[in-house]
Amino acid sequence: MILLKNVTHFVKVTRPILHDVSAVLPGDKRIAVFGNRESGKTTMAKIISGALPPKMGMVIQKLRVSYPVGAYSDFSQKASVAHNLADIARSYGVNARALTEFVVEAGDAQMFLHRPIAKLTSTEKTRLFFPLVYALPFDFYVLDGQPGGAVQAYKERFEALFQARIKNKGMIMFTNKPKQALKYCDTGAILHNGRFVIYKSLKEAVQIYERHIQPLEVDPDASAPKALPAPTRQAEMLTAPKEGIYL
Repeated sequence: MILLKNVTHFVKVTRPILHDVSAVLPGDKRIAVFGNRESGKTTMAKIISGALPPKMGMVIQKLRVSYPVGAYSDFSQKASVAHNLADIARSYGVNARALTEFVVEAGDAQMFLHRPIAKLTSTEKTRLFFPLVYALPFDFYVLDGQPGGAVQAYKERFEALFQARIKNKGMIMFTNKPKQALKYCDTGAILHNGRFVIYKSLKEAVQIYERHIQPLEVDPDASAPKALPAPTRQAEMLTAPKEGIYL
């Protein structure tokens, strides 16, 4: 599981992206987090993955959590793809040859394997970044967007890899597209105005998001709820962990 305790993060103090969020994210759940543009979905994805420390509070990972899918950022830009893959393999304790072969086959990466990262096109980066995350040994995946990327020729291939990887694994998907969430997820949550609420069912979260939050993306002057509808008692067990868990 992943534990969030009193997590607060902001760019401007007057507009917190996350405000005193405490939650338990079970490692076997597939959670969809709905939020409009600029609600903080990308920031929260980075915080949960460990890529970004929160301003206040703590995140405790009790399993292997991926970085946001398709967004690996620790490449050496001047080094070749092959050199970077070897370094990543050492960092994650996997076989470098097996990792490289997987990425080359899945992303048709042979033609740019010995090219510096800085010289790759955006399409080539997609063909590297998405197979890479699915080649590494994670127990829980963090998605901020599409699991297959935006390159149409490879989208279905990478989505198939994603579906294979999440069997018996957990994940959290940040999105503003309920249809996408219904395809992959079994639990729903909403991120809005710094508040994070997990609901009893994905259906309940979708209904609340579509009724109360999504219209604000089209019409910012629409009547916004003063607070998100309260979760059910069962959902509160997920969003209000006991203090003893953190000892």
